[in-house]
Amino acid sequence: MDQTTSNQPNWQQTSEQLRRTAASERRSSQQLAGQLSREALSQFQRSVEGFIALPTAAALGIGSVTLYAAALLERGFEALQQSTEALRNGLIESRREFERQDNDNDGRRLRDRVEVPQNRGTEVNA
Repeated sequence: MDQTTSNQPNWQQTSEQLRRTAASERRSSQQLAGQLSREALSQFQRSVEGFIALPTAAALGIGSVTLYAAALLERGFEALQQSTEALRNGLIESRREFERQDNDNDGRRLRDRVEVPQNRGTEVNA
């Protein structure tokens, strides 16, 4: 009986050590699980941010290209407007010059057609 009695405390010590070891492993597993859970959440947040950031970046890129194209078109229309205004002003000036010359010619033609009466009294030849 001496052997069984001496084995029993030894067995209880071993059992107690196993419980402590198991409890320690459970705590460390729980801590590791908590860390992994936080890391997984962090990775999930990053992937969601990336998922949201990708379309946002694409939209911003498309918007900037559109604004650049609009600015180029605006510059083109401004150049076209300036050219047409210069052409219009040139045509107006040419027309005025032509009208002045035409009026001068009409005046000469009119003088050539109408006999100017000479001072022969009060009679006018028509």
